[in-house]
Amino acid sequence: MWVTGMNEKTYEQIYEQCKDQIMKANRMMLMRVSLFFAALCVCIGAVVAKLYGTMPTLLMLVAAAIYAAVWVMARIYASKAPEIITPLIYFFLSVTFAIAMYQGIYASPNSIASTFYVVLVALPLLFICRLNAYNSFIIGVCALFMILSFAARENAIALNDSLHIGICAVLEVFVCYNMYKIRVEAIYNKIIAEEQRDIDGLTGLASRRKFDQLLGAFRDEDERITGIIMIDIDHFKKYNDYFGHLQGDECLTQIGKIMQEVGKEYDMVFARNGGEEFAGISKVYRYDQLASIAEEVRKRVEEKAIPHPGTKKGIVTLSIGFAEWRSCNVIDVVDLVKKADKALYYVKEHGRNSVCGFGSIAS
Repeated sequence: MWVTGMNEKTYEQIYEQCKDQIMKANRMMLMRVSLFFAALCVCIGAVVAKLYGTMPTLLMLVAAAIYAAVWVMARIYASKAPEIITPLIYFFLSVTFAIAMYQGIYASPNSIASTFYVVLVALPLLFICRLNAYNSFIIGVCALFMILSFAARENAIALNDSLHIGICAVLEVFVCYNMYKIRVEAIYNKIIAEEQRDIDGLTGLASRRKFDQLLGAFRDEDERITGIIMIDIDHFKKYNDYFGHLQGDECLTQIGKIMQEVGKEYDMVFARNGGEEFAGISKVYRYDQLASIAEEVRKRVEEKAIPHPGTKKGIVTLSIGFAEWRSCNVIDVVDLVKKADKALYYVKEHGRNSVCGFGSIAS
């Protein structure tokens, strides 16, 4: 369900729930803008060198070096230590506001601080920060600007700037508040959509997409899966032909619940690969244990005694094949799935409603 009509407390809860994704988005944005600002400072430094001399150029080059350092930190270290992303953001903001203050108060003492106004309104569009912390930061920056402005410039100019900054600050709070809501909702809805794609809507098991993702995630030796279980409902086409597809969906739902129960008990992931085909992934179990788990699934479905006139027993039954990594001498996870499939087809060719491991066929 898409998020609408949330209050501030709900947004804070969702912020916590989506914090990893929000930090990833902030990190990518920080990398882009810090690199852009570094290049911009170099370009500005090259231009002002001919017009204003060495000092402004040196300041721009220092700023460029700082932005480049922020980029390096975000690029290299923030991926391993995401807790530094928020401090890096506020450091980036502090440097940017400091440059805008320098330009508005000291470099152009007799003009309005237009650069500071733009920065004040535009920066909230870049990052997703907690509203209270960010607004407190902005209030502090505005207060510091006013103090420095009255100290360094004529009162009339400083007062004019203060009025403009007050208007910009109100606009900033409004923009920041609404952008925060929009972006938090967007990230949350994206997460919900991802989760829905990962779950089979009928059975509640993992989807085929999620199953393929899990297989792809276990290619390293340290995270290698130990076994695959392939499951097929016996003569399910006959079941649909006899009872209809609505009853067929109900049958799949009941079998899905059984697999969910077994998955929770044995810490395994079961997925619906399409139609009446299912699969299980093991990260810890060996051959004999996989055989026991597969038999447990088969037995529980049989004990459910769902009527099926198309099978020998007159009830819904399962054919199950499995393969265990160590006993099969497989090349990769794709080969492991193929061997589990061969074990499944062996069962289907030899009477169905039973469990067989690839090791039994090979021997």
